[in-house]
Amino acid sequence: MLANARTSQALRLEAVQQNGRMRQAHALQAQPANSSMDAVSQLLHAPLNRLLFDASHDCVKILDLQGRLLEMNANGRAIMEIEDFSLVCDRHWEEFWPEDFREQIGHAVKAAGRGEASRFSAFCPTGKGTPKWWDVSVMPLLDERGEPSLVLSVSRETTTLQKMSALTEHHLKEAAEMRNRLNALLDAAPVGIGYATGAGELVLVNAANRQLWGDHPMPEEVEKYREWKGWWADGSPRHGHPLQPGEWGLARALQGEEVAGDLIEIEPFDAPGTRKTVLLRAAPVRGAGGEIAGAVVAQIDISEQVHARRELRESEAKFRTITEAMPQMVWSTRPDGFHDFYNGRWYEYTGAPAGSTEGEGWNGMFHPDDQDRAWDRWRHSLRTGEPYEIEYRLRHRSGEYRWVLGRALPIRDASGTIIRWMGTCTDIHEQKLVQEQLRRGEEALRENDRRKDEFLAMLAHELRNPLAPISSAAELLRRAADNAKVVERAGTIISRQVRHMTELVDDLLDVSRVTRGAINLEMNPVDIAEAAHAALEQVRPLIDSRQHQVAMRLAPAPVHVMGDRTRVVQLIANLLNNAAKYTPPAGSIELAIASRDGWVDVVVRDNGSGIDAKFLPHLFDLFSQSERQPDRSQGGLGIGLALVKRLMGLHGGDVFVESPGVGQGSTFTLRFPAASAPAAEPAGSQPLQTPIRDRGDLRICIVDDNNDAAVSLAALLEVYGHRVQVFNSAEQLLRADPGEGYDVFLLDIGLPGMDGLELARRLRSRLGGGARLFALSGYGTREDIRASRESGFDGHFVKPVAPEVLLAKLQACEAAG
Repeated sequence: MLANARTSQALRLEAVQQNGRMRQAHALQAQPANSSMDAVSQLLHAPLNRLLFDASHDCVKILDLQGRLLEMNANGRAIMEIEDFSLVCDRHWEEFWPEDFREQIGHAVKAAGRGEASRFSAFCPTGKGTPKWWDVSVMPLLDERGEPSLVLSVSRETTTLQKMSALTEHHLKEAAEMRNRLNALLDAAPVGIGYATGAGELVLVNAANRQLWGDHPMPEEVEKYREWKGWWADGSPRHGHPLQPGEWGLARALQGEEVAGDLIEIEPFDAPGTRKTVLLRAAPVRGAGGEIAGAVVAQIDISEQVHARRELRESEAKFRTITEAMPQMVWSTRPDGFHDFYNGRWYEYTGAPAGSTEGEGWNGMFHPDDQDRAWDRWRHSLRTGEPYEIEYRLRHRSGEYRWVLGRALPIRDASGTIIRWMGTCTDIHEQKLVQEQLRRGEEALRENDRRKDEFLAMLAHELRNPLAPISSAAELLRRAADNAKVVERAGTIISRQVRHMTELVDDLLDVSRVTRGAINLEMNPVDIAEAAHAALEQVRPLIDSRQHQVAMRLAPAPVHVMGDRTRVVQLIANLLNNAAKYTPPAGSIELAIASRDGWVDVVVRDNGSGIDAKFLPHLFDLFSQSERQPDRSQGGLGIGLALVKRLMGLHGGDVFVESPGVGQGSTFTLRFPAASAPAAEPAGSQPLQTPIRDRGDLRICIVDDNNDAAVSLAALLEVYGHRVQVFNSAEQLLRADPGEGYDVFLLDIGLPGMDGLELARRLRSRLGGGARLFALSGYGTREDIRASRESGFDGHFVKPVAPEVLLAKLQACEAAG
């Protein structure tokens, strides 16, 4: 605005000067008649007045009472940059001023006309437009009557002063604004701030400082800091000691010290007896020359942080105590999965140096086969926040990899963000082994169940096979009873098939006895060559029927083993029977005996069907057979080799098998402990076999609830001349009052109602020792035989009874009388 005023004013002055030149030209033609000019001339005529007028450094102007410019001193003309005064003379003074100040100029001129003086500051550019500020005084000049006749104006240039004043005002305004911002900043700061002068006088504190300390005094010097109560809380030897005036951070900063961080406890002025923990910093404030002009202190209340830190330490101490007391290995990680804690149990278990498994070092403790799986599962949990659970093998300090269950759960803050993972490792090695054993046991049970089902199917098949010819032979006997040849052939068929069924049942009973440990072995030195010949004779019919070639290779000298002769023959016969069955017709079978290092080996080798390698480990299992053929051409129940294995164990030996594969034959080896030859028996010591007579004369009573079995046995005995009577229950016999009418009683043990044992006891109490009592039973264990003997029986026969055995026993009874 001043620039525009300055331009406008310069144009006006130019116009004024132009008008002045025109008036001057006009004045040359007319005589001036201006009384005001005369008065000016008179006023300045005096030498002193002229001297003072021209000597003034200010711009001095004389105006008439209407404000027209009459005279201006030389310095004024120079300051106003007016080169020709006549061009501006007689013009109204207010025309020289900017529009904004003209009204003020007019009032000042009028006031002078009334005899009043005035003073003001205003802006007016020079004749050449130079901007200037003026301190203007306007006053009246009085005539001899004391009336205002002229106006005197003295203008002193104040441009520089005005600029300085404006600048000062601007700086003061900025300083005030800065001070307001600083005060706002200090009051908004959560830190207590104070400032002290170089003498120690506390002159400035913010709101946070008063909130921290309460309504506190403003000490004038350091010594008065004694009013402030504080104690060291830094854990040093001075911990708990009160601060002296010179120890306060502000006092030390006034000595030039940079106080980095004092930890103290204070007692606020408005809360006596309470304490706050404060972290304090202080620094000196230096002047331009480096001298200490004051000091500033900053204090922050960290009571909550200290309390939280104390609780955290206590919590961590409890956590470590709990984790060290736990039997599990405990670990913890940051949210990103970085392992930063393991309890002592971990290091004790793994034997790893403390700290060596932090970060990602834990994965190296896992079994190589489990590492990738464990990493993948851990990364999945870190990515999704799902609980971590996995079983893996962890290296024990012994070097063994043991099964461990690893679990971890995320810990979340109030917003649900994961802030930590807590995990445990639990040794489950023994449980894992038990589980594996149970799994294998379940598989074995399923396998045994499968074999049992197959065995039952095979047993049904094997029992039906002899039943068919027996049924046919029985029908022949009924249809052709008068044909002697048919009767003889039918009897031969029935006898052969009954023997086969008896062998099957005997095998089953043997397995049962061996499994239950109920078998009795009569251990004596056995000539193994003689036993081998006996076994070969037993199997000879099968071998001859299949046209096998048998080669025997015996030891050069007699060899004996310690065993039960009957069982030794049974063992060798079993292997020969297997070789004969599983070797195609016209095959080769070798039976060899060798002795070495206190052992005797009986080897049976064939060139038959051989054994699949995958089946070899299960060959001696109960009910185990290689792949069953639909035609059952080999027959058998799959218990023979299992029986061989168990009987060899009872003999203190073992059995082995080798086979190159299917179709390449097999080699079985029985290994017996060797024995010394027995002492020679005197001549005639062997009992003589008594031939069975065709006729007998005993009174025999048969009691059996199976009427067919009783009647058929009675018919057989009657054929041999005995007198036989049949009863189907114990009660039926007792009602008939047996008295002393019988020589022999054949009693079934499993009778309905009163069993055979009770019946025997009653008969023995009635008859005393005059009659012979024999038990007929499907059971033949030691316990069964002992029970029958204790009940009064003279003998125990296991069904089915071989006719020759029964007849021989009856013949012996008849001979004894």
